[in-house]
Amino acid sequence: MEISADYLSWMRDQVNRVADNYDVTSDRAFAAWAIHYALEVAEDDAFNQSDTLQRGDAGIDGWHYDHDAGIFHLVQAKYSDDPTGTFGSPGTLDSLFKAAMLLRDPEKIEKGQNAEKLRDVALALKEALDDGASVSLDFFIAGRLSEESKKRLTDTAVGFGESYTANIFDIERLYEMKLSEDPIEDLAGQSVTFKLSGKNEYFERSEFSLPGVKSAGVFALDGRSLADAVAKWGPRLFHGNVRYYLKKSNRVNKAMLGTLDDAEKRKAFWLYNNGITLVAESFEFRSSDETGPILIARNPQIVNGAQTSSVFHERRASLEYGEVAVQARIIAIEQGDAGRDALREISQYTNSQSPVRAGDLRANENRHRRIQSNFGMLTPPIFYERRRGEWQSLTPADRKAYNNRRVTKEDIGQRYLAFQGLPADAISKRESMFGDLENQAFDPSVSAKEYLLAYELYEQASNLLKASNSEKLSALAPSLGNKMGGDPDGPTRVDALRPAHKLVCAHATALAHEVLIWRFSSLGQIRATAILERMAVGPEDPTCKFVWLRVWQAISLWLASAKKDNITVKVALQRPDAFSQMNGILKDALAEAEKTAIPSIS
Repeated sequence: MEISADYLSWMRDQVNRVADNYDVTSDRAFAAWAIHYALEVAEDDAFNQSDTLQRGDAGIDGWHYDHDAGIFHLVQAKYSDDPTGTFGSPGTLDSLFKAAMLLRDPEKIEKGQNAEKLRDVALALKEALDDGASVSLDFFIAGRLSEESKKRLTDTAVGFGESYTANIFDIERLYEMKLSEDPIEDLAGQSVTFKLSGKNEYFERSEFSLPGVKSAGVFALDGRSLADAVAKWGPRLFHGNVRYYLKKSNRVNKAMLGTLDDAEKRKAFWLYNNGITLVAESFEFRSSDETGPILIARNPQIVNGAQTSSVFHERRASLEYGEVAVQARIIAIEQGDAGRDALREISQYTNSQSPVRAGDLRANENRHRRIQSNFGMLTPPIFYERRRGEWQSLTPADRKAYNNRRVTKEDIGQRYLAFQGLPADAISKRESMFGDLENQAFDPSVSAKEYLLAYELYEQASNLLKASNSEKLSALAPSLGNKMGGDPDGPTRVDALRPAHKLVCAHATALAHEVLIWRFSSLGQIRATAILERMAVGPEDPTCKFVWLRVWQAISLWLASAKKDNITVKVALQRPDAFSQMNGILKDALAEAEKTAIPSIS
């Protein structure tokens, strides 16, 4: 697996932060951070439980007893400034096994500066084993381990007895843990109860051709019960959906609200609405004289019907139990890859009641989860909205943590395509970024800093093109104030550009990238970070001034020289040769420029 540059930078920052906070080396800090992050131990406790990391520690870099889970962790941690490489000496990890043997017999612990601490750990381990706990030998490696090395460690742990296992957290596993984080959690471990609208109004079947599906049922769901579930669980109930609630401005949502607001029509809601689809780890229908028929679902997810469910939530106060019935299906999926694949397919194929965009169907794909994670690891973090409505579904506290720093996958994809030299396609063929151009538009191996650079270049171009910034733009390219075709009564060049605002900004972004490549040959996380800082300063920064001076001059000269054949500027910019013409003008200008006009980046 390729480890993103954003994760490597984030992990180093985390380790350095711990090192600074506790005034220790990076090696020492890595052990504390790993216990805190992977074992979910409070940072101060993690630091205190990793303080055997020095001479005489018998090979133990930390320990932790998880009483709730019944697991005693013995930790060894190896830190490297280059965690992308293969860990060179797997044999050096064997010291944890020797330590585990030593801790079984505290009397063998020799006198030394850590003898008392080791005896304390040995005593805690004995008490845990007496309580029936298992022992996890945890190897935290800031590097890669071969499959052969992992197997050797696992097999060695087996030799200690059935209570012992080896858990290997190399750089790939640590990265996967970060990718698995989601701003909105699902309902794992939770069971949700739904009321049915009447007796015997459900049907089950268990034969399917789709791998990963265990069973399914069709039932009549009570509308008020649905509203209650949304009120209680909120976005966690829609975690598996490709989008969240799109607000009542949506045409279909308005129609549903109208039906529920009409006392007579609401009785026929079952007939008017396509219903909802849930997936769950398991489900069970129950019937009793006291509560009436109910459905109990474990970790249910509404994968189709988010709009319907949220409309019921809006009208919850005016709904009575037994008043409105909603068509519903529930599907039990297996745990593991087959179940996840089934969930994705069901979510994609069932979403059709409100128009579904191509980007919606891609929202839960791994590439977008990874890019979302990359943006979340920036300092400060930025929320990458991969599902429509996701931002509004965050809690106020979560939104505050991002301080309103948010980008959508559609904006990122468009601007990065423009950045790569496809400005016309980025704007005129927008949906292609979820089709033929998807690999170019969304590459999780690209640093979020590069994506952010493309985003900010477009943003700066957009601001310069606004009428309120006419003076700033004229200062960069005075010729943009010239009249089109020399007609004294005609529009200026900048006036001709503004109706094609998005296309112009996309071309400006593509040209800015050409200037930066001319100066630096290639970009990447480090250079993108430095360039972002320079561009944020504004025109007084040499890099910012040079880039936009050359870009807007090239656009102005293209506008003056390109043959329009009586077509609008917007149509001309949609032609693929527009950028190549501008780029030719730009390169002629750069051929006479000094590269030292843009300061180097170390």
